[in-house]
Amino acid sequence: MTQNCYYDSLLNAVVANYDGFILFDEFKAISLSILEQLKHNETSKVLVNIENMESMLVESFEWIEAEWFPVAIAAGLKSMAFVVPHEAFAKAGMEFANQKAQEDGHIEIQYFDKIDEATTWIKEA
Repeated sequence: MTQNCYYDSLLNAVVANYDGFILFDEFKAISLSILEQLKHNETSKVLVNIENMESMLVESFEWIEAEWFPVAIAAGLKSMAFVVPHEAFAKAGMEFANQKAQEDGHIEIQYFDKIDEATTWIKEA
């Protein structure tokens, strides 16, 4: 799997895939693409597959928390489904990056071990 981001009309959601070790610039580019797709397709849902992501740089999760989530919320993001990574450090980084947004209550975030579970949930969200 390669890094990519696209709109899935059957889910009415933006789908993003992160794979392997991702440098900050690549991570940021994919994440900004999610925002573009979110706005362009007028959806409030995102499915993020980071099942095979190896790790997340500290600057990536700090940027997501401080910069990305506020813009995503302003763009109408309401629901996020994550296919969780197998790698423990990547999983901890994901949870840290999402914690504030989850606590603020603007976005419902759910975590799944399998893509089909995440797909079913985001379709119904």
